[in-house]
Amino acid sequence: QKVETIILQGRECLERRDLNCALIFFNKAQSIDAEHDLVKSLAAKIKAFQMEIQTRAREREKAIAAFIKKAKACRAKNNYDCTIAQANRALQLDSNNFDAIRMKSEAELSKRQQIANKNKVGILVQEGRECLKKKKYNCAVGKADSALDIIPDNAAALQLRKAAIHEQNKLKSSIKIN
Repeated sequence: QKVETIILQGRECLERRDLNCALIFFNKAQSIDAEHDLVKSLAAKIKAFQMEIQTRAREREKAIAAFIKKAKACRAKNNYDCTIAQANRALQLDSNNFDAIRMKSEAELSKRQQIANKNKVGILVQEGRECLKKKKYNCAVGKADSALDIIPDNAAALQLRKAAIHEQNKLKSSIKIN
């Protein structure tokens, strides 16, 4: 009777999905009568539960690896929001995942830097436009070049540079003609 009571408690542990609890009661029952059918039955249920846990752990690791892979692909494209989102998905499955933590932190820092760069370029382009209005073409080209040093393919800076050089060349050609 004692084995049956212990096995019942072990099964209750499994129903609560508490493997450690089930193992405690299993070990107690096994020490009393290892050959009892209920002990063998609980052993089989514990083994199945352990396999289920291992399967879920492997699936979780695969999912984390997939999120990390996607985050790396996003990072390679300098898509920081995507990198952060994929790292967060990995962190939902494993809050201590080093790669996800590192990539998220780096992406957040890069995103802040990107915003600061865009702001700085915006200011330089605006200053360059003011120079252009005042017909200070060297100043406008300098501001555009400074902006392009920060973000090489910035359309507004490229346009400003082109306009300033065009106006500068027009001025030079008008001086030669007169």
